[in-house]
Amino acid sequence: MIITNDISSIEAKDIDSFTFTENDKQQPCISVMLKRNKEVQMALSDGFGIHKCNEFLGSLNVINEEFICFHGFEGGLGYIELIKNCNELFQIRKVMEDVTGKEYSHIGLMASQVRSCILDKLSIKYKRNVLQEAYQTNTLGKYVAEALTYLK
Repeated sequence: MIITNDISSIEAKDIDSFTFTENDKQQPCISVMLKRNKEVQMALSDGFGIHKCNEFLGSLNVINEEFICFHGFEGGLGYIELIKNCNELFQIRKVMEDVTGKEYSHIGLMASQVRSCILDKLSIKYKRNVLQEAYQTNTLGKYVAEALTYLK
C-alpha cells in the first residue's frame, strides 16, 4: 500500500474502485484501489486532505462539481456518502465506456444521468430496483446500455 498526501493526479484509467476507510492511526481516509492490485491511501483528517480528495472526485467527472463540497468529520456521514456515491458513479462510468467502446468524455452523458435513468425510468418499467439488482447479479452493463439508448 502506498500512503500519499495527494491523490488528485491519479488518472481514471488506472482506478478500479475507491472507498472510505480508516488508516492505522484510526484517521479517516480514502483508499483508491488501482489496477494490478495496488492501493493508494490518503488521510482525510484535515482541510488539505479533504480539498485534495475533492479535486480527485471532481477529476472523475461523474457528478456535477457543485455536489462535491467540503464536509467536516464531525459525524462525517455526508462525506462518507459522497465518496460511496462517487464510486458507484465511477463504476457506471467504466461500464458506459465498455458498452459504447468510447472514452467517457466522448459519450456526451454523465454517469449521474445514466444512474438516474436506471433508478427512475427502468425501475418503473421493470417494477423493481434494477440498479440494486444489477449490482447483485453483475448485470449492470445490460441496464447501462438500455439507459444510454433511452437517453440518446
